[in-house]
Amino acid sequence: MKIAWVSWVTSKVYLLLSSLIVTILCIYGIAMYMHGRSYFTNRLITSDVKITSEWREIDPKGQIESIADSNFITIDLEDPFVMKYRDKKITAPDVEGFHPEIKVVDKDGVEYFFVMAGSTGENRIRYRYTDNRKLPIGKTYTKLFIRSDVPFTARSIFFTYYYVKDMG
Repeated sequence: MKIAWVSWVTSKVYLLLSSLIVTILCIYGIAMYMHGRSYFTNRLITSDVKITSEWREIDPKGQIESIADSNFITIDLEDPFVMKYRDKKITAPDVEGFHPEIKVVDKDGVEYFFVMAGSTGENRIRYRYTDNRKLPIGKTYTKLFIRSDVPFTARSIFFTYYYVKDMG
């Protein structure tokens, strides 16, 4: 009788320890997920592109689709160009501050122009649609056009989006 009781207690201790370990691992996993989570999704449109004063047409290959409530065109700048957040302009040695002109076009030919929205570092700048920050949801944009009075090279151009509700 004593052996059965010890066996029963041992099995309950193992069950309790196993449950405790699983709980700790779950809590750790959730904490790591929330800590390392990025709310922004970046879809690569193109890379290593030279921007000049002529409109450059870029085929986004279906990567510009307005599915979220906050949408941006994000440009990674190639050195020596940087974006000083305080100045809110792209600069380089011997170059005054500037911004490129950016627009996307939907399948019906409607153009949507973008303006500077901010940056996420000295080499990455975001542009948002000018009309209350929101592109019409549910549309796919078939063309991206970009030009600049000051020629520069973009390391990459992304379509970036996020859901405002996820930020809270």
